[in-house]
Amino acid sequence: MDLSFPIHNKKSSDTGLPLATGFVRLIGALSAVFAAHSYAGTVDTYPYEVQWSKCQYQTEKEKQPPCFSALVDELYQLHNQYPNDADIQALWGINIASLAGVSGLSQALKLIDKSKEIIEQALEMDPEALNGAPYVTLGALYYRAPGWPLSFGDDDLAAQFLEKGVKRNPNNSSTLYFYADFLASQGEKEQAIKILQRALDLPINPKYKIGDMGRREDIKVLLASLK
Repeated sequence: MDLSFPIHNKKSSDTGLPLATGFVRLIGALSAVFAAHSYAGTVDTYPYEVQWSKCQYQTEKEKQPPCFSALVDELYQLHNQYPNDADIQALWGINIASLAGVSGLSQALKLIDKSKEIIEQALEMDPEALNGAPYVTLGALYYRAPGWPLSFGDDDLAAQFLEKGVKRNPNNSSTLYFYADFLASQGEKEQAIKILQRALDLPINPKYKIGDMGRREDIKVLLASLK
């Protein structure tokens, strides 16, 4: 994972000018965050969660933008059918964040604004939507996005959202991965390593095998960079 984007102590006054290398590597927090999700919505989101994993971990880089774009379009149509379903709303916003991660800088900035707006609306509908995944995604957006005036990046808000995500889903590899990544960016290296090692001890969920195994590789890469 590319950690070159300067995310340390990013407040609202931070211009965040050296953007391109790290920011466009933004990854939405979807994947195995849903492994413990108890579905109670209108539509079963599982097929779309699996498709995210395939776009993220089984698709060549040059084909990822159309893969995520198609998934975003599907979820947009689903949202139009079920506008009051918070899970679908959140899933749509999360996939927009993932599309931002494989898009060019100017497009990515627009996409993360849209993602943030949609996910916040989902949480207003249901704070427990998708088992904490929206909080993790918002946290990742806040600490990886540039600060004002280019975007909304803010490390204090990132910490708040990520901690909410961990509280709701503490035994999930994606939740722990993003929280550890954030802590590492704040200079809390030892704590980040402990959390990543804990994440590696979690079992692979057969239902989410693609996402779990892919995230495990992300964790190993980040862990190696911290040792």
